[in-house]
Amino acid sequence: MAEGGDRPLSSNADIQTGPVDEFPPLSEARTRKQLRTNEKRRLTNLSKRIEMTNQLEECIKAHNLYRQSRDLNVTPSDDWIVKLENITAVMNLD
Repeated sequence: MAEGGDRPLSSNADIQTGPVDEFPPLSEARTRKQLRTNEKRRLTNLSKRIEMTNQLEECIKAHNLYRQSRDLNVTPSDDWIVKLENITAVMNLD
């Protein structure tokens, strides 16, 4: 009779009921790679939101400085700032 290592694997060899310390999940690398991808995507999206928020602050500061100019003939509209704030608010909801 052949030893255990010499016999061919059964068709159910890759079926596992649940991960345990002794027998980790068969797709551990794939699962961890997906987790890593998800976290990288989340971090990228977060950094984009933070960057957008910081850029909006800089735009508002520049706009307010412009509005405070002494030689300004016409008061500029704030519509574009409201639009940008709405876009930023929508991005932060995602």
